[in-house]
Amino acid sequence: EYYKSKNKIKCEVCGFDFESTYGALGKDYIELHHIKPVSVYEENGEISNLEEARLNLVPLCSNCHKILHRNDINVEKLKEVFQNER
Repeated sequence: EYYKSKNKIKCEVCGFDFESTYGALGKDYIELHHIKPVSVYEENGEISNLEEARLNLVPLCSNCHKILHRNDINVEKLKEVFQNER
């Protein structure tokens, strides 16, 4: 809902928009990548700072999300690679 309200339902790296490609099936869909593990924001099994935890999320398409984890790189590095390969 947060990203819908900010009109950021596109991949932060490549700009992929699920709705543009899949129509209604892809409406309001995006994967979210945690920059820091969720456990950093947990205290007694609960998230202690929701706003900070929200800022820890980056909207990504499935492909960019998998590539990022597979290569253990950060979002900025993946953006750089994406731009240089175009």
